[in-house]
Amino acid sequence: PDVAEEPVAVQPGDAFLLCSDGFWEAVHEDEMLAARVDAASPEDWIDAMAAPIEAADEAEQDNYTAVGVFVDR
Repeated sequence: PDVAEEPVAVQPGDAFLLCSDGFWEAVHEDEMLAARVDAASPEDWIDAMAAPIEAADEAEQDNYTAVGVFVDR
C-alpha cells in the first residue's frame, strides 16, 4: 500500500472508501462518486453501489469487500 509520510487532515463531509481490488474493479470511480453524493450514511453509499457488484458476482470475477467511512466531526 501507499502510505503518506505526513498526517492527512480530514474535515466533516470527507468520506473514505476502503475496498478490495475486486470491488474497485467492479465499480467505476464515477459511480462511486455519484453514489456518495446521494448517500445519507456509509451503509447507503455501499448499498448504492450494489448493482455493479452483483453483476461482477454473477460473472464470477473477483471477491469484493468494501467499507464506507464518513467524517462527521
